[in-house]
Amino acid sequence: MAVSVINLFVLLVKMIALIMNVCFPIMALFINIGLVALWATSLGGQVGPDYADPEHPSPVPWYFSKGCQYARPYNMLGSCYMAKATVAVTAIMLYVDQSRRFFL
Repeated sequence: MAVSVINLFVLLVKMIALIMNVCFPIMALFINIGLVALWATSLGGQVGPDYADPEHPSPVPWYFSKGCQYARPYNMLGSCYMAKATVAVTAIMLYVDQSRRFFL
């Protein structure tokens, strides 16, 4: 969530800079590289290992390795699907951010 808010703020600032003719291509290149790094870090943190609980270490998130059927008895099925959707949206945003032209 924080990365998407930062991304929105940066895109608004870039739009204003473009309108005022102060946004240069080399500056946009560095800004876009920073945004790609933020999205990649966010994705890596979401799909990375979870060793916060020493009794249940997990090299991958449980909702990827076991599926959401384990959340059904706890009435947490919606949360499991939301976690999976968050990872999917982050991956899509990383793809969109890195595939657009770097100089705009």
